[in-house]
Amino acid sequence: SFFLKDYDDDIDIESLELLYEFDDDLKQKKLSKISDRFARNLVSLLLDKDPNKRLSMSRVLEHPFISGKSAVRLEGEEAEYDMFISYRVDSDLHHAEKINDILTSEGLKVWFDKTSLLPGKNWEEGFSDGLVKSRVLVPIISRNSLNHPTNPRSNITLLDEDSPCDNVLLEYELGLELKERGLITQIYPVLIGDFDDDKKEYLDYFASGCYPKDMKNVIVKSVDKNVRSHLNRLGLGSRLTDNIGVKSIIESIFKSQGIIMKGVSDNVLLEYELGLELKERGLITQIYPVLIGDFDDEMKEYKDYFASGCYPKDMKNVIVKSVDKNVRSHLNRLGLGSKLTENNGVKNIIESILKSQGIIMKGSEDKAFMSIIDDVGTMK
Repeated sequence: SFFLKDYDDDIDIESLELLYEFDDDLKQKKLSKISDRFARNLVSLLLDKDPNKRLSMSRVLEHPFISGKSAVRLEGEEAEYDMFISYRVDSDLHHAEKINDILTSEGLKVWFDKTSLLPGKNWEEGFSDGLVKSRVLVPIISRNSLNHPTNPRSNITLLDEDSPCDNVLLEYELGLELKERGLITQIYPVLIGDFDDDKKEYLDYFASGCYPKDMKNVIVKSVDKNVRSHLNRLGLGSRLTDNIGVKSIIESIFKSQGIIMKGVSDNVLLEYELGLELKERGLITQIYPVLIGDFDDEMKEYKDYFASGCYPKDMKNVIVKSVDKNVRSHLNRLGLGSKLTENNGVKNIIESILKSQGIIMKGSEDKAFMSIIDDVGTMK
């Protein structure tokens, strides 16, 4: 019993005073007596001075402690957003923008602060609102987001219990809390290795030493306080995931099934191979390559594509796994089934494209572009 003095419902003066002055500290003290975490959460949602913030009976019946469901959304609503993109602005804004473009182009509704945060809205409240309304958390993680060699504010190995609130860590910890409640159904980290300028490709995240090995499992007070504050503000009650340190948070994020972004997937080659596949099915009726030779600055005209040596003669007929995988993925997503053009190597793909009837753009710029217009006009 929280306040009963005896079985006659008599309450002593001290308990009455505590009840009158009821605050969050007293609430947490009383809740600590409940060992079952879901029961503790349910009671915390009911113990609110503001009656408008208390659970309705229908919401009580939907709570995991009553329903026995492990993935129930306490608000009784479906997620408004499919994905929530979490990233460190200083290091990964360009990665976040690219991933947002890809996800939205696939028809997914994404919470991305640059497009989703309402003008005038407090940033921290805005992202926590967006996170609780999302189904999947997508943390973008690079060396400089968690293990920056020179910027201490982007290096979590330097955090201690009195450090200022790290907003990326706050997003991760709040995401784990929401996953425990079934509000976040999946955490899908994107691990980005260092970029090799010579090879023009991303290295493996772990092999290139990006992972922050020297993390302390310290509880950062400011982060913990903000997690509790947002849960309370959002009407979600007390924490289910108590006493989680920095190392445990990061390890939990990394244990989630995600993707290691490395190497390079040639999107041009992907378009060519997918185009040939669709032509095989009759969906693409014609491939019309425009071959552009080198531009002669002195003559102010384009040279012949083949005569000026633009054609890549030393191609290998290798099958690029990432391209092949993406072709199959898109065919499946579009309801077109398996590939009809199996074992197409790079050389075969390019030769098939160049064998198609198109146009070699040469001569002066105006003349070259007009020749395209004239030729395309005959295709109507």
